Amino acid sequence: MEGRYEAAWIRLRGWVTAQQGLTSLLCRRAVAAVLDYVVFSGAVFAIAVLMGDPDDSGSYRLHGLGTLFVLLLWFSMFPVAESLFQKSLGKHLLRLRIQTIDRRPAAFNQYLRRRLLDPIDLVAFEGLVAVLAVSLSERRQRLGDMWAGTQVVVADRARTTKE
Repeated sequence: MEGRYEAAWIRLRGWVTAQQGLTSLLCRRAVAAVLDYVVFSGAVFAIAVLMGDPDDSGSYRLHGLGTLFVLLLWFSMFPVAESLFQKSLGKHLLRLRIQTIDRRPAAFNQYLRRRLLDPIDLVAFEGLVAVLAVSLSERRQRLGDMWAGTQVVVADRARTTKE
């Protein structure tokens, strides 16, 4: 009887440890995403003030070249920077990085695909979609990662297989 309780206790401790690891990864990813989008939002605000037209409500409307600058900023801050460094600024600060499922550096189109689903993962329902996807998926991936075949890992634990 004692062996059965000991085995159950070991399984429970393993589950708790796994949940703590998940919570830590979720928190790191959430903080990294918030940092990334705070920097992005600040830059968009600067572009809006410099290139936008103020309206009666005190906000600015972007059109034409200003809109193009915002799109280029997003493109350069996320898919381009991630393809060059395997991480965004927020992920760098939180010691996370992006890799393929087989632990290789991802290709540019994979970084682009994972970011194209940001509106669903991060914006829809205030990030709940991403939290649920990461919590419930075996590889701790959000929808963009699943589509791109990538995963976010802790940088000091990640080992990359060279091509």
